[in-house]
Amino acid sequence: RSTPKPSSAASDVYKRQTYTLLARLQCTELWLAYACILQDTDKLVQHWIDQKQWNQALHTLSAQSALDAYYASSIALMQHAPEATIQCWQKCDQLDVERLIPALLQYTPAPNESDVVLMYLQHVIDVQGSKSPAAHALRLSRLCERASNQFALLKFVESASPDALDLSYALRVCSEAGCREACVRIYARLQQYENAVHLALEANDIDLACSCADLAAHGPSGLQRELWLQCAKHVVQSLSLIHISEPTRLRRSSY
Repeated sequence: RSTPKPSSAASDVYKRQTYTLLARLQCTELWLAYACILQDTDKLVQHWIDQKQWNQALHTLSAQSALDAYYASSIALMQHAPEATIQCWQKCDQLDVERLIPALLQYTPAPNESDVVLMYLQHVIDVQGSKSPAAHALRLSRLCERASNQFALLKFVESASPDALDLSYALRVCSEAGCREACVRIYARLQQYENAVHLALEANDIDLACSCADLAAHGPSGLQRELWLQCAKHVVQSLSLIHISEPTRLRRSSY
């Protein structure tokens, strides 16, 4: 006669009691061995986090495939070991970036530090091909935070899929951050060529204004010519101001 197997509920009670007993007896090595036998990743990772052994926690995560363990530990690990955590996440292509965003928001780089959140979002979007709107929105906002990111910002707003990046939202974020050239390029992508040329001329960026005017060839009839005339008028006015101001400067210097 075979012995009946314990129910799942009874098994869970037995596991909890065993963990509790080993913890009370301070048998840490046995506790860890028991957790390893059960392949209880959540317990193991939480143990290393409680011990502030961040690298051990990350090593335990990397050695298994349960995605929920990544999400459960994400906030604590990003708070205490952001660079190592990002490296760990990059090795797991199955992670849902939207479930990691609360953890990503925990990290703020120092002024002289690289933004590892941007590194991860670049990997997720450019390498893994994520179309997550939340990931695109967060990447945009992080790029707008530093002037040193301007080149990457311009490349991003020009190449991001409109299905993933809401261009109207991107325009609002870039405008609030004072990223004028990014706004020009977004206006052009929205086919609002008049606004694009006007904003570029306000910044006295003739080349950018002219390139936006070129794009208006795809717009209403006559629009391209009108925008080219605006660019030409701006150039003439700028040259006139230079010629007027130069004699004035010379007269002042002669006194």
